Amino acid sequence: HAGLLLGKLTELLKVICQNPKNPVFNYYIFETLAAVVRFVCVDQASLTAFDELMFPVFQTVLQMDVSEFLPYIFQIGALVLER
Repeated sequence: HAGLLLGKLTELLKVICQNPKNPVFNYYIFETLAAVVRFVCVDQASLTAFDELMFPVFQTVLQMDVSEFLPYIFQIGALVLER
């Protein structure tokens, strides 16, 4: 189920990058991603799958310079590195 959830979150993230006007919604998107890393990515295989799916999206956010999302991207990146 985590793969399906990440797929939907990835789609949402791509959409909200175009128009990040709802900070509460954006916050909860990234909180959900962080929860997936913390509670679902419990082994190296799941972390690798998360990284392969989300890293391209995170790269896009960084390239688009969506300043509202930069702290979230770096926090989730740090969380992945800590695991």
